Amino acid sequence: MGYHLRERGMSFGILDASPTLGHVWRERWNSLRLFTPAQYASLPGMALPADRDTYPTKDQVADYLRDYAAHFQMPIRHNQHVTVLRRDDAGFALDTSTDHLLARQVVVATGPFQTPVIPGLRRRRGR
Repeated sequence: MGYHLRERGMSFGILDASPTLGHVWRERWNSLRLFTPAQYASLPGMALPADRDTYPTKDQVADYLRDYAAHFQMPIRHNQHVTVLRRDDAGFALDTSTDHLLARQVVVATGPFQTPVIPGLRRRRGR
């Protein structure tokens, strides 16, 4: 999402609950590998640096995520646990573990292992 917003010249921020990019990958078992070959696993604008038909290791994936964010200068704020998200007159108000933020639009990308966490705001609006 950050890549496409940057390409369109939009102002945005990314909140991440983890202390570093790729943290979840690095904390997994040592034998973990990506479930798809490297040739199909790249993010927009930057190839995953691994042989095409290999399955990158957890550390290769974590390094790639870190390098990707640095390359595209993604405005990521770590250790940001969103505790409240509510609609207000200007868009949305977010409370995090350290701050209060306002945004016109919000993309919620959460829930590991294909188990989404649906924020209460969405449930209340019936979508």
